Amino acid sequence: MASTIRLRFASIVMYISRTLSFFTGAIFILMLSRSLGLSIGVFQLIISLVNFSFTFTVISSFWSVRYSARGYNVLKEALFAHSIAVILGMVSYYILAVFNASVILNNIHYLLLGLVYVIV
Repeated sequence: MASTIRLRFASIVMYISRTLSFFTGAIFILMLSRSLGLSIGVFQLIISLVNFSFTFTVISSFWSVRYSARGYNVLKEALFAHSIAVILGMVSYYILAVFNASVILNNIHYLLLGLVYVIV
């Protein structure tokens, strides 16, 4: 009995939707920060960057849930993959924060507070 669920297609759709959500959110935040001022814009920018850096953990958790539902013992591999995904998320957040701080702000300290959200 073959499964009719297409896991690759579902994961690709999930990744594309998260990426599109990030870009539309970033455009909305840019429009909002111009009209409301800097403080709300910086906060929303931090949240968007954190959401973008979560895409690595979404991929690892998606596959680990699928394999554990099939009866495989994937705890060690899932923990390792999630740890690597968090490190990749932190690196991507830091790179994006430095770039955005140089474009928008002169002070990077506000954006570096978002690293705490990525770790948790």
